Amino acid sequence: MPSGAGNPIYMFVDNDGIFASGASIYTGTLNAGNWEFTVNIGDLQYVTFGQVGDIVPPTILTNSKSSGALLPIGNFTIVNTYSDTGSLINPLSYTGRLYSWNTTGATWNTTNIAPSYMSITGATSTNTGTLLVNNLPFGKYRVDVSISDNAGNTQTQSYTYFVDAVEWSVSGDTYDIGTAVPNTSTF
Repeated sequence: MPSGAGNPIYMFVDNDGIFASGASIYTGTLNAGNWEFTVNIGDLQYVTFGQVGDIVPPTILTNSKSSGALLPIGNFTIVNTYSDTGSLINPLSYTGRLYSWNTTGATWNTTNIAPSYMSITGATSTNTGTLLVNNLPFGKYRVDVSISDNAGNTQTQSYTYFVDAVEWSVSGDTYDIGTAVPNTSTF
């Protein structure tokens, strides 16, 4: 956060923009972010001063499930890592939205269905967040993951997943696939 952040800032201006007795006083609070004052100090003479704050959104570094992945069971977790070099991550801003594919219109449905199938699990930190997906029916889905920094800059990444049953079809002689473990998919 910049030096002086959270302290009052004062600007004295009268009707013609020249600092003089009887000037109006404008007050505000200096916070992180962008601000700028331009003052007319004479005919066509202006002074501009301000503070350039954090204007760069965070970076989403990794996602534990690759976009385009086939997830044979509708119960899984998505772990994201992210970073920010400016005003740092706001852990409470981590969100996930979930949209289903509309096969009739060949487009994404606009209703976020995450409240029915997805939740944040564990404590979201300044570098990691985890989404838990439960009982997601077969289909094609898009997950939008968002994170913001303390200056309000937001980054969103979209990932597409397919939830479907894996069916094996083997033709030919006998094949030894080893010991089959119930409720486990190994590829």
